[in-house]
Amino acid sequence: MAITKSNIFLSCVILIFFLITFYIYHNIDLDYIVADAKYYIDLADRIESISAVLNFIKVNKNLVGILIYYDIILQESLLLFYIVTFSFFVYSIISIYKNLGNEKNKNIILIFLLINPAIITTFSAPNKEILGFISILFILNYIINKRLIYILLAIVFAIFTRFELVVLIIGYLTISKFNYSSKIIIIMLLLVLISIVVYYFDYSYFHMQNRIVSRDESLGIVSYLADLNQKGLYILTFPIKLLINLFGAILVFNPLKLDGYALNLYLSQLLMFVLTGLALINKSFSLRHNKYYLLFLLYSFIFTIPVYIQHRYFLPIYPVLVLLAFQSNSYIKQK
Repeated sequence: MAITKSNIFLSCVILIFFLITFYIYHNIDLDYIVADAKYYIDLADRIESISAVLNFIKVNKNLVGILIYYDIILQESLLLFYIVTFSFFVYSIISIYKNLGNEKNKNIILIFLLINPAIITTFSAPNKEILGFISILFILNYIINKRLIYILLAIVFAIFTRFELVVLIIGYLTISKFNYSSKIIIIMLLLVLISIVVYYFDYSYFHMQNRIVSRDESLGIVSYLADLNQKGLYILTFPIKLLINLFGAILVFNPLKLDGYALNLYLSQLLMFVLTGLALINKSFSLRHNKYYLLFLLYSFIFTIPVYIQHRYFLPIYPVLVLLAFQSNSYIKQK
């Protein structure tokens, strides 16, 4: 690597990021830094074979990937989880920085990619948020550079995260090949299709989820939106659910509940709010012009379907927002 100002800047930023994450790994309790980590650790402790992991497909298919990664590949080692996950993360970040070339905002893009506290703390123990984040970073690298290795790594980390991310990647690769007019038609058809699927979804399961959501005092509107979804009106509730998932906690600010990982998520929502505003100012939310917006849209479709409102499910979309907000040469030729 040649000694240039950009390489020196990159090396210094990555070093500082490493020191911060390593300190967190050694010194802070899991309850304060990452969601569900202790659950995955306890689950891995009770598993004795690969077949036992695969049996979770019948219980919860989205547990299989994280258990394969942490229990089978990394042998339940928190140190290996930190080293391997951090290494792939840094590789994906450096790749984006390099692939951006002469992009005038690439230094600020680098900083924003690394300052989200809800991500900084996720290297210390098994969780799906950081694995999904890495998967999206590799998709972004593929969008910029088109190297096959990036999409292969994106799929691998998507498998480790949840099956919806695999669906996202396949959907993106398929739809991105169409021209602007066809993309608009496909997006509208997807909205209608999701509305129909949610309408015919098993009502008993939906009703159980809705009762759980109804006990959440943060936003009473969530249960109401869930009822509208069940009536086939997802096409109307989608933008509202998306906004609540991205930064709904900002509207119901309660300092008494901002401790531990909840504080990290709140700060993450503030960051996403700022990035969304900058993207709107830059007119980046455009299928016709911006090459990242399709990925943002498809991700949002998939992860606003569940009844639950979970900002951490939207952490992987954070780097997409960063590029939408700051990349000045992200426009594509009209078709």
